[in-house]
Amino acid sequence: MSLKFYGKTPRNHLLTTELMELVRKYPDLFMALANIFDKYKKQSEAVNWRQIERYIRSPRLSLPEIVCNQAKELMQKVYDASEDEFIDIRSQFLEEVIDYFGPFTPKFISKAKYREPLIMDQDEVVGKTDARCDVVFYHEDKVTLEMIECKANLKTFVTKSLDLLDPKFNRGNKKKIDYLCEVHRYLCENYAEPFVYIAFYNKNLEVTQERENVKRWGKDFLRFLDSVSIYNIVVKRSSINL
Repeated sequence: MSLKFYGKTPRNHLLTTELMELVRKYPDLFMALANIFDKYKKQSEAVNWRQIERYIRSPRLSLPEIVCNQAKELMQKVYDASEDEFIDIRSQFLEEVIDYFGPFTPKFISKAKYREPLIMDQDEVVGKTDARCDVVFYHEDKVTLEMIECKANLKTFVTKSLDLLDPKFNRGNKKKIDYLCEVHRYLCENYAEPFVYIAFYNKNLEVTQERENVKRWGKDFLRFLDSVSIYNIVVKRSSINL
């Protein structure tokens, strides 16, 4: 048996690409942008630009003046975009950060990475459904792999007050969770246990009940990757590559 991956090539909005170019050069900027996307989750919200300035110009980030100005200008364009464009940019940016700076498991070394891959084991589709995981990092069959599903707002994915079997649970979200669970089961039984994460802009302190809900479902192999955890890896990876 041997796993094969058939990934996709992402097609990103120009503003997503421009934000990523800045973050690659100035990784600290990720934390500011994550705070902004977490605070102002909808394009239609009344944005407090003084608050956004405070996020970007935080003394803890020590970003150059020219970068602060560029970041603010780009974010103004993001929030001036149409609702559909804003949703795409906010989601795409998180996926691009995960793709570029991953993997996120300590000591895990990736030999290849894939975007929304179809995973095959000979003629068998791993996961059984047409669902996909946003970013997959692969080492080799008998070691393990890292799967990261990106959700800009965890609270819309893991609904704290609902059980997975509740008919009110979002069908698309349930399908994705079922897929991650099935891939986890299959790999545990046939290869090695994968690391499965949900990445999001929220901070861990904001999602305590959602974490408990995942445990109550019996799915505690689903690990949470909040914005601070992502930021710590982003900065660490960047310092290594200097």
